[in-house]
Parts: sequence; structure tokens; C-alpha cells
Amino acid sequence: YSKLYDFDTIDGGGPSGSLISDGTYLYGMAYSSNMVFKIKLDGTGFTKILDLMTLQPYGALPHGSLLFDGTFLYGLTAIGGQYGYGTFFRVMPDGTGDTVLYSFTSQAKKPYGTLVSDGTYFYGSTSDGSNYTGKIFKIKPDGSAFQIIYNTFGGKSAIAPEGTMIIDGGYLYGMMPSGPQNVFKIKTDGTGYTTLIDFYASAAVSEYPGEFLYSDGTYLYGTLANIKDPLYEGSVFKIKMDGTNFSHLLKFENRTISGPLGALTYDSTFFYGMRQSGGVKNAGTIFKIQPDGSGYSDIFDFDGINGGFPTGALLYDSTFLYGMTPYGGI
Repeated sequence: YSKLYDFDTIDGGGPSGSLISDGTYLYGMAYSSNMVFKIKLDGTGFTKILDLMTLQPYGALPHGSLLFDGTFLYGLTAIGGQYGYGTFFRVMPDGTGDTVLYSFTSQAKKPYGTLVSDGTYFYGSTSDGSNYTGKIFKIKPDGSAFQIIYNTFGGKSAIAPEGTMIIDGGYLYGMMPSGPQNVFKIKTDGTGYTTLIDFYASAAVSEYPGEFLYSDGTYLYGTLANIKDPLYEGSVFKIKMDGTNFSHLLKFENRTISGPLGALTYDSTFFYGMRQSGGVKNAGTIFKIQPDGSGYSDIFDFDGINGGFPTGALLYDSTFLYGMTPYGGI
């Protein structure tokens, strides 16, 4: 374990989402300081490449992770833009070419999560900020052809997905982390919305699913922060992509304090994930588990000084796992 960098009052801090890499640098965003940054894999060369408040019109409160197409980094902010409802922006890795490509309107506002791409369109979601409502949208990388493809989240349907959707075979898959909660799929043209599992209705599951899914082409894997069992707190689960064969791979005992909330990362043998609390110092842990539920172990305990209360997903480069914590450090 190595702590590569301590955020401070000069660079702002408050990292959010997950890291991405181009093989030389790691790229990320910080929610509280409204910045896009990069840092080398060895922890040197930290650079703020974009202050989102300098965008014209400005953006603020970035959510989720960046998306890199080989030329530009793309991201979302929850507020700012021409109408104050958030932005879709891009910037080059050297900090040049920063542009607001689209300003969200009252029609679909406050984008959350990370964009996913099918090679032609980017797909994402908005929270809309009230009454458990939200929308799924698509937009071209140049900011054109914005379209709401699903706009009936709310009430008994579900709140908008706040995490990262995944795309597979013409479908988007996601989870609802609050409000009426479920795993859903929807075609990229906006048709065929299907609830794969209703966590409220299921006898095996309770509320608070995580915000991300992983797919191996047959199963979806995810995390739950709470389940309907007084002896356990959260789980790692899997479910077939048609909504059948739901099962818990592992239930976390209450003594661990917190179930997992973030995403799972796969190295072809183990899934790796994080819990925001629990562990020796109750500051979170990194764990691993095999897809059949065997081989579980906590491989690292955060103690505050080395980081605390991790969020998002780990990034794997075939040797190391990289991650961020919004608290802790010097």
C-alpha cells in the first residue's frame, strides 16, 4: 500500500467518483473544489488541469468519473451552465480545449454519474432534484443531438440512477440507489424499460443498493448496503441479465459496521471492492471475493491517516489497484 498524494487547502481536495488512466497519468475530479486533475502513477506530477469555475459558462459540483476517447476528457457537473442546471464539458489532458458542450435545462437537470458510450452517443442520467424524479439521456460527443430517452422516473418507478450505467448488447443497465430501488435495463433508443429485480418486493433484499454494476455477459454483479437479515449488513450479489437467479455471493456481518456501496473491479479471478466504514479503525476497507462467492478477504484497512471512507471504484492496471478517499490523509 502507498499513499500517492494528500489533497490540501491549496489544491482543494474532496475527490469524487473514480479514476481513469491513459497509461501514464491518472485523471479524476474533485467535487468540493470543482476541479479536474491528473497525477502520474507513482504519485508525482499532480496538476490541476481545469478549474470548472473558469468554464464559460461555469460548471460546478462534478459527479461521477471522466470518460476519455483518446483525445478529450468528458465529464458532467451538477450545477452551472447557461441555465444553472449543470453542464456536459470536455477538456484535453494538457488542460487546453476546455469547452461546455451542452448546458442542461429545466427539461432535464442536475446530471449525476458517469457517461457511457456506444461509439456514437454518450448516455447518462439526471436527478432533476425533487420528487425522486430523473431522466436518462443521450448526446453526441460534440454536444449535439441531445435527447431524453426515458423520463418517467419518480413515484413507483424509481429515482434516477446516480451511479454509472453499463452498456451491453444495445441495452443500458443500472441501479437505483435511493427512492424505490431496483436493477433495470432499457434499450439505447429508450424502449423496453424493464425492472430486473425490485429490492423492496424481494424477500431476500432490502434497500440501499450501490451505484454501479459489473457485467460478465451472463450475470450482473453489484453491492447492497443493507439486506433483510438482522445478522448481516449489506452484501455482494449477482443476478442474470434477464432478471433471474438472484443470489448473495457474500453477506457482511454486522460487526463490519457498513455494507459496500461502491463498484466492483474484476481482474479475471477476483472482484475487488470497498466499504466506506468498518475495518480495524472503522474508516473503511478494501476486500476481494471470487465470482462464486468464495475466497473473501479484507486486504486493506483504512485508518484515517492513510485515507478514510473510500468511495467510487478501484482502477486496476494489471499490477496495482488505484483509488481515492474523500477524507483522511495529512
